[in-house]
Amino acid sequence: MFIHCKRNLHIQEGSESLNLKNGFVGEIDDRWAKHWYINAAISDRTIVTTDTTEKPAKKGKKSAEPEEPSEDSTNITDTTEKPAE
Repeated sequence: MFIHCKRNLHIQEGSESLNLKNGFVGEIDDRWAKHWYINAAISDRTIVTTDTTEKPAKKGKKSAEPEEPSEDSTNITDTTEKPAE
């Protein structure tokens, strides 16, 4: 997996370890790419991959379409007087 790491990271698994320096750009082994810590770093954008070029959608965000006013909603009208000409 091709990555760009934005912080120093160190992962130790038994006798094997992975050290990523701040600013590292390059390939990591698929074994490390599947590691939970790498996936967490991808989720919080500490590591950027070619698959994460767009920001993930935030959970619970409402759709961009405006809601239709319900029958119970209060209508607000602009009552500001316009200056006489």
